[in-house]
Order: sequence, then structure tokens, then C-alpha cells
Amino acid sequence: MCGFLGLISAAGKNISREIVSTGMQYLAHRGPDDQGQQISDNWALGHQRLAIFDASAAGRQPFHRDGCYLVFNGAIYNFRQLRTQLSSLGHSFSTETDSEVVLAAYLEWGKDCPFRFNGMWAFAIVDTRQQILFCSRDRFGIKPFYYCRTPSIPFAFASEIKAFQALPDWQAHLNYQRGFEYLAYGWQDHTSQTLFAEVQQLAAGHNLIFDFKFKQTKIERYFHLSKIPRWKESELSLSEAAQQLSKLLSSSTEMRLEADVPVGLTLSGGLDSSSIAGLSRTIIGEQVPIHSFSVCFPGKDIDETDYIRAVARQHNLCMHHYQTRATDCWTDYSQTLWHQDEPFSSAAVMAHFGLMREARKMGYKVLLNGQGADEILAGYVRFYGPYLRGMSWPQRLIAGGQLLLHGGLDLTRLRHFFFPVAARVPLFSTGWRACEDQLFRRSPEQDLRQCSENLLGEVGFPVMLHYEDRNAMAHGIEMRTPFLDHRLVAFALALPASYKIRHAQRKYLLRRAMWKLLPPKVRRRKRKIGFATPQNDWMDAEQSQLTAKLHLAACQWPRLFTAELGPWAAAVLHKKQYRYYPTIWRMFSFVRWLETFRVKTD
Repeated sequence: MCGFLGLISAAGKNISREIVSTGMQYLAHRGPDDQGQQISDNWALGHQRLAIFDASAAGRQPFHRDGCYLVFNGAIYNFRQLRTQLSSLGHSFSTETDSEVVLAAYLEWGKDCPFRFNGMWAFAIVDTRQQILFCSRDRFGIKPFYYCRTPSIPFAFASEIKAFQALPDWQAHLNYQRGFEYLAYGWQDHTSQTLFAEVQQLAAGHNLIFDFKFKQTKIERYFHLSKIPRWKESELSLSEAAQQLSKLLSSSTEMRLEADVPVGLTLSGGLDSSSIAGLSRTIIGEQVPIHSFSVCFPGKDIDETDYIRAVARQHNLCMHHYQTRATDCWTDYSQTLWHQDEPFSSAAVMAHFGLMREARKMGYKVLLNGQGADEILAGYVRFYGPYLRGMSWPQRLIAGGQLLLHGGLDLTRLRHFFFPVAARVPLFSTGWRACEDQLFRRSPEQDLRQCSENLLGEVGFPVMLHYEDRNAMAHGIEMRTPFLDHRLVAFALALPASYKIRHAQRKYLLRRAMWKLLPPKVRRRKRKIGFATPQNDWMDAEQSQLTAKLHLAACQWPRLFTAELGPWAAAVLHKKQYRYYPTIWRMFSFVRWLETFRVKTD
């Protein structure tokens, strides 16, 4: 994992080394091990390195060969196999890094090289032979890639938005549409646009080509979730599906355990991270210690310590518990917001930030997690709707009864679906009114497959990947996601719905595939907690700060908020009307973001 910055200048204008160096300072946390720059007449590349493979100076970037210059962020897990293949085609290598393999793959296969990669990546290659810039982002958008244009810089790109502050004519402006969607619904990272009007992100599964001569950009999609075929029950039995899932997840985990530095785990005690823990122990063997890192909230109903201990006992893990308090949370707020680049919707982001800090203190630069399983194997309550819609009415009645009796369905979790826009919009001033008509909308999902595709590519999962990447990289940690191996995702999306939800159990197939690796209390769990925090309690502890900030916001940004915002927030917090707390949190975070990044709203 690393961070990079790239600039292409206007014709006849050189790029200042000072601009590049300043931009790299904003990204230094992403790569504390080394730094490299390459500045030419009309372009410049900068790279901050976090050394995971081959920590020698030979791995410094930008890499260059045959007129091509590479900056790379991510990990290619099959790079050794690709290296062998490329060697047989006449390529030679001087390092043991995956980055050098990426450049050789581009030289051999051109823009088709991403099809060959198993991993996560964002990279850019200046190809002086063709006078183009070739950029690519991995299939699921695990690694970030942002770009913008200014009057003096026709094209700039970076791993984080804050690096653009180094540009001489940079000015941040609010993207009103994205801002409205965040405040009203908590939507983020669901389009290529960001909350910064000037900045876009390269979408997951896309390549970008910038032509130096004509200063034109072309974006091409190379990966489509919708093109993955579907299987019928007659084509693959439930037992065969469980065996194949176990095989694919084991292969993915083994690939992601490979590194030249210590590798640890994040562990919640849920089905997903516990599965990765069990597979890791099976792969590594009993003699090698495995360290796990968890957030705990003693005395709270969301605390999962008992489940975590059960997993740790079964697989002989060295547990590390991070107990976060309200004071820790608010102390970390400003730093977390700075690293996130955009406002965030949950206190869980701050708890995760603290967990990453603790893991780094223990010397860990690579951690495996369980993200992605819920999206591809039907782990959320929201899957029940499309699951039932895919059935005939008699089947719906039977399945619906099973869900209510045995599925752990908590109707209070559906409340947000009935929290009307009208209850929130009066707090917004006239500057937002045009945004409501342009809302990101979709029809109800008709089956589990469509629900998975929407979660992976639009609302929900992309923002989770966003905050995990920024928090981990804030402390020089590479997060790896075994459930997002593209082979595993393709297999899971192709499966019949009845293999994912069965006997009122979500993620049924994963439970069956991992049965022997999970403690009984984990494999039989119905209640899903996720990465939860006592956010309501933390907000109650800081009522005065929250209320004061929103009072000030209504005065400072009358185009955004009405005068009723402050009194409304004070009343909600005083009465402990918890259903409105997420809205207050988002507004507070949004206002702090405007201040932190000096975002103009005119």
C-alpha cells in the first residue's frame, strides 16, 4: 500500500518540484518507508511507499522501463505467477515487488493487463511512447483514485483528495447534490462524484486514459458485475457449492497472508472475520502465532467480547482488545476527519481509527478482515425483501413466517425506511431545494443478485471501503479483504438465492462451508451487530458541543441551513429522540468538514 500524486502541466509550462513535494507531504502517512519523485518537462509523479514486499531501496517508485513510468498503490496477490509467465515471455526483473510486475504486465498486455490481476490496486503509468497516461482502479474500488483539473494543471490525480491542496490555484467548492444526499440519507461514494465539486473518483472496475497532446480523457469499464452468469440449483448441489466456497475462500485467504512483514487479523466475533481467522490458522499451522485486533465495549449490549474469545480459544489467537470511550472518540475526531477527506456518518469510523493505531503500535503493517461477505452472501436484513420478491405468493407466505419466527428479524431496524424526507428537509435552506429532484433513485430490488450488485457498487459498501482504507493508511497499515477475491465474488453472485438464505438463516452457505472452523455460539448466531459503537451515548456526552456547532452553522451558512437547526438539535438531544441522532451526527460532521477543508458554498 502506498500513496501517489501525479500532475500534467499545460503546454509550455514546467511543474514546480515544490508543488510535488508539498503534495507528497499530504500523503506521507500512506507510505512512511520511502519516497520517490520523477519530474519531466510536462508531467510529474510522486510516490510514498509502504514496503510490504521487498523492502529494499530497489522497490522505490516511480518504476521506469522502456519509456514507461509507474506509480502503484495496492497489492497483486498473484504477482509471482504473473512474474513467471512474463519471464517466459522475455521480461526480466530486478526486484521482488508486485509493482515491477504491474509495469511489465502493461508493457506486455497494454490496457488489458488489469484482467490478469488478482488483488486491489490503483495505479498510473506515464507512457512516453504513446504520449498517454494510463490509469486503472481495481474491480471493487478497494484502493482510491481521485482526479481533478485546475486552470494551470489540465489533469491531476492522487490517492487522497487532500493532496490537491498543493496545487497553486486549488479552491474547494461544495458539490450540492452530493452534499444533500449525504445529509438526508448518508449516501457517499455511490457515484464518481465527490463532495468536492472539483474532484471526481475513477469508478471501480474502470480504466482511464489521458491523451497528452489533445488533453482529453477517456474512461473505459473493464469489469461488470451484471455480466457474471447465474446458476440454477440443478447445475450445482448445495453440498458442492459449500465445498467450492470453502476452496475459493481458503485460496483467497492464503494469497492474502503472503507478505514480507507480519500479518494480523481484525476480529469481531461475527461469522465473516471468524471464518478468516479459522482459515488462517489452518493455512499457517499451529506453530506460528496469529494476532487478532478487536474493539470492545464492556457492559454494552453491542459488546462481542464473548464471541471473540470463543474464536480465539478455538484457533489459539493472541487477542488484543481496544476499549474505546467517548473521550477517546471525540479526541480523535479532528484527526479522523482529516484523514477521511469527507464527512462520515458513524462513530464506528473513529473507533476503527483507534483500532488501526493500536495495531500499528504492535508492529503490524498488514491486516486481514471479513468485509464483503455480507454483500455477496446475503448477510443483511435488507436481503429479506428481494429474497421474498423472487418467490411466488405461497412461497412468500411460508418463507415470511420462517423469517419472523427464526430469522432474527428486528422490525425496529426497518424504521429508517419510514423516516420521511419531509421531516428532515425543513432544516435545509433554499440552497438545497433543486437537489431533491435529482436524487439518486432506483426501483425496488427484485432478487438477491440485484441487491448484492447494488450494495457492492453503489450504496453501502464503497463508503465502507473508503473509511477502512483511510483509517488503515493513516497509520501505515494495508487492509486485505479475502471475500473480495474476484473469483469468489463471481462464484457467490452466480449462486441461487436458496443457497444464501435457507431455514430463515442469512449467509447459510457460508455457515455450512465454515461449520467445523467456527465455535458453536458463532456459527448459530442470528443477531448481526457489525462494527457498532455506543454512538448515542457518545453524542449524549457531548450535547453542548453538538448543539453549539449546529447553532453556529445556521448563522454561518444561511444558504444551507435554516435558523431552526440549532433549536431543533438541542430539543432532540435533550429529549433523547434517538431516531434523529444519525441526522444530527451527519450535520455535525458535514459542518466540521466545511471548516476543516475550507470548502466554499457560494
